[in-house]
Amino acid sequence: MIEKQFIKEDVPVAESKIDSVKELLYLAHQELKDGNYEEVASLAGSIRNISEDLVRMNNKGLLIKTAAEIQKKHGVRIELVTRTERTEIIEY
Repeated sequence: MIEKQFIKEDVPVAESKIDSVKELLYLAHQELKDGNYEEVASLAGSIRNISEDLVRMNNKGLLIKTAAEIQKKHGVRIELVTRTERTEIIEY
């Protein structure tokens, strides 16, 4: 199922993030039972950040898939441009 939601290169990272969320949920449950609400709030923030990363990774996969479909259907050339602070990469 996870292979259908993320591009092939992102699957191991996504699996790792999902495992991290599971561990954080377990820790949050334990802290909640102990009444440590500040720690629960902190763990919830971490879970939210990881969840947002997973959503971005999923969106990237959907964007690439949609671009490939448009390229096939309409014969347009679509380029993937990724940017970091110092470099710009164009893939064909």
